[in-house]
Amino acid sequence: MKKHDLNSVARQIAETYCRTGKYLKAEQSVLHTMKYRDSERGGAILLGESGIGKTTFAKTFLSQHAEASLSEHDNKFGIYVEVPGGNLKVLYGQILQELGDIAPEKGTAADKKTRIIKLINEMDVKVVFVDEVQEVLPSTKLLPTSAFVKDFKEIANNTNCAWILCGTPNAMAIKDVDKQLASRLPKTILLPVFSFKTQEDKLEYLEFLFEFFEHLPVAAPYFKCLNESITDEGFSYFCNVNYDNLLRMLLATDGCLRPFMTLMQDCLDRLEDGEKITKSTLVEAYDECFEGEELNPFSASISKVKKLLIQRGLYA
Repeated sequence: MKKHDLNSVARQIAETYCRTGKYLKAEQSVLHTMKYRDSERGGAILLGESGIGKTTFAKTFLSQHAEASLSEHDNKFGIYVEVPGGNLKVLYGQILQELGDIAPEKGTAADKKTRIIKLINEMDVKVVFVDEVQEVLPSTKLLPTSAFVKDFKEIANNTNCAWILCGTPNAMAIKDVDKQLASRLPKTILLPVFSFKTQEDKLEYLEFLFEFFEHLPVAAPYFKCLNESITDEGFSYFCNVNYDNLLRMLLATDGCLRPFMTLMQDCLDRLEDGEKITKSTLVEAYDECFEGEELNPFSASISKVKKLLIQRGLYA
């Protein structure tokens, strides 16, 4: 069996994903935040469910907006780091590595903070994305005296870059715990999951899926309704088109990118040359990827699918 590599189209998919409405709004919010990066309002917290695409958004933002480095000033547009299991010292080492520090793992946490501040200001870094910030939350109540709160305030207060903290919704506690920290992160940017509720939601989901399957190396007749929704002006939602299969996919992935990509890669791995993605492909792939789920959206009745989507707030 020939294995189709989803990574071969991952870049186009990421760019497609980040051109949808919710991500364009997030992009504009980050750009607006960067305008005030040298003031106390140059920061934001970006929230979204696990798997919604925060990492994809951050990395795509950097790749699309990065400016050419100026050798005479050694400027750097921005960096992305991910909190490693709540270990702040390791996090600081990762930031230093992204900034080009020659020995990012050396030194105490205090020493690393000093070097981070120095390098960010010297290199005129414009934006820093820190992902998975919920990992630094203590198991008990977050307090103003918590290590991350104190350290972040120190670093943010002494650097002229926009800090974008990315995390799941419970990471909002980082902003709520301290008034000074809240003033450093005045903007809250939300990345909602895909849904099929409003007209805007439907068109956004249609467009994303259409462009995704346009880049896919195999045909997917199971989603023929996408072709039936194209007009000369773009996409439209038509009452006489059957969108049940899109609803099945929406439930299977909870409107998030990560499970969607996992499911599609499993589908591709099952196909021989010339084969297409069909209902049976999706049924088998879902059973494999999400073993133990009591309902398979691709084989369940559409009434059950719609009922669960309504319960999860993804359909109305």
